[in-house]
Amino acid sequence: MSALPLSVDLADLANRLEKLVREAGERALADWRSGERTIARIEWKGSSPVTSADHAVDAMISAEVARLASAGFGPLHYHSEERPESWRGAADGLTIVIDPIDGTRAFMEGRDDWCIALGVLHAGEPLLGLLHVPARGEMFTAHRGGGARFQGQPVTLAAEPTLPVRTAGPRSVFEIVTREAGIAFESMPNIAALAHRLVRPLAGDLDLALARPGAHDWDIVAAHCILREAGGALLWPDGRSPRYALTGEEHPALLAGSLGLLDQLMPSLLTGSLSAAKRG
Repeated sequence: MSALPLSVDLADLANRLEKLVREAGERALADWRSGERTIARIEWKGSSPVTSADHAVDAMISAEVARLASAGFGPLHYHSEERPESWRGAADGLTIVIDPIDGTRAFMEGRDDWCIALGVLHAGEPLLGLLHVPARGEMFTAHRGGGARFQGQPVTLAAEPTLPVRTAGPRSVFEIVTREAGIAFESMPNIAALAHRLVRPLAGDLDLALARPGAHDWDIVAAHCILREAGGALLWPDGRSPRYALTGEEHPALLAGSLGLLDQLMPSLLTGSLSAAKRG
């Protein structure tokens, strides 16, 4: 792993960004209605919706990142789902990787499982993650060497979860894993926002999170850091950790959980059909 610039205090940066993400959450909540349709303006990117709240959160965070860069944390680059011009590949220094609202459809429909996901990369390595679920008042945080926290309290994933393994994710991926892993699973209600689903094991009500192929860097950088600092991992079906080129490419299927659980699952999955799972 490349050395960080000497001037970067990750704990300080994490605190500043957490404050910013909480403020962005308040902005998003102004347009969210529990159990009802959002009052935000809705646009479409092909078949995917984007709201005026997505753009407002993106603008808030982008402006503050520029201020942080001039306050001694720079250079800070900015990579956002809502800014295709930012998908130019990795750059020197730190890169903020943001999904302003992950789970936009859930946000639009008044569900409470959408989130704001902000990660920081250096030389392609996740080193800071913040995931805020504003409608639930929940915050997951981590930075390299600082451990992971849920609701401000240190949290570590259990090495060996009790059976059955509580699992959430797309039915197509769940069926492959449960068929090939050879242990008992329990299907839990899915979580619309991918980033939120991946870190949910830290909340203690889930053991394993699954994702179908098609995730992007902005969906998973924050979760990757948080899981790793909690004693867990985020893996591709071939057992490797995701790589981040920041060019808008899609990732294969993903598994998130404790290292002990994933070590138990991977031998059977490596020889199975999960790597051939399709995006749909």
